[in-house]
Amino acid sequence: MRLDVLIETTNKLIRVERPGPQELREMLVVGCKQLRMLVSDPTFFSDLKAAGSGSGALEADVAQTLNDLGRFAGFLDVEKRVLLDAGLNEEAVKALLHQAESVRPLAGKSALTDIEGLRIALVKLANEVCNLVELSEPSESKQFRALARPVLRRVALTVGGAAVVSANVAAALKLGNVYASTSVALGTGMLKMGLLGS
Repeated sequence: MRLDVLIETTNKLIRVERPGPQELREMLVVGCKQLRMLVSDPTFFSDLKAAGSGSGALEADVAQTLNDLGRFAGFLDVEKRVLLDAGLNEEAVKALLHQAESVRPLAGKSALTDIEGLRIALVKLANEVCNLVELSEPSESKQFRALARPVLRRVALTVGGAAVVSANVAAALKLGNVYASTSVALGTGMLKMGLLGS
């Protein structure tokens, strides 16, 4: 998958203001397309698999980065630059770094061992989002908005997590293994939270 497309979609999906019904539907259409692209992208899954297969020493360094708050703060400074350099806007970067702080306690425990399970979860979310889009004509109904907003949050978290993973795989040479692997662990945690609806 082209990183620029993933970044553009993430910028569209992660926003501060609350979208109206028509814009909400348009954002779900974008999310539907992006999730389907992710599902059918073998490079994304091979990058995840490769990034998740580190040595014991690397895993220990990643765990230390996640558990040492000072080291984690330094990591976040570097991560912010990587995400901005990749093309994410300030608003998306701020939201993703906030989410990274939320995922941090679980990230070391979220080693990616089941690529096929992740693919299946992505297919399920894509189907849910795309079915919701098909149900709705620019609906003003409260029921549509009540269903769509939490789904959109999950899509934004999932796509944002994929953007974090992809941006850091692309920047791995600049970052070094520890920070790149820490980013992948956090991005994978975000993906899982989005897919599970946490």
